Amino acid sequence: MCSIAAVDTALWDIKGKALNVPVYQLLGGASREGVLVYGHASGANIEETVQAVAHYQKLGYKAIRAQSGIPGLQSTYGVGRGKMYYEPAQKDAPPEEAWSTDLYLNFVPQLFARPSKGIWRGSPSAA
Repeated sequence: MCSIAAVDTALWDIKGKALNVPVYQLLGGASREGVLVYGHASGANIEETVQAVAHYQKLGYKAIRAQSGIPGLQSTYGVGRGKMYYEPAQKDAPPEEAWSTDLYLNFVPQLFARPSKGIWRGSPSAA
């Protein structure tokens, strides 16, 4: 089946090149004008995370995933090391700290209390 799909794809590509049109035009044209993507805002602490969320808002993102370092853990899975950088994508990344459910559950409410202070648009209670 994989080889049939590869030949099918190649034939669509050849036809598109012969007619000088993109393959999506051969298949009926564009089906949407854009897609919703999210930014991964992260920081070592709440303040850095709030700043990262603001950065993504300025870039025009409508969906933003916020992830913050957790006090008591040396590192947190998925918290980047710089702007627009996602840590697990790095090859040979050092092993992550052991997970602590207690530390996480005690910390997360502090991070999400910030929307109610007008730092971020919207509020968990508005849903």
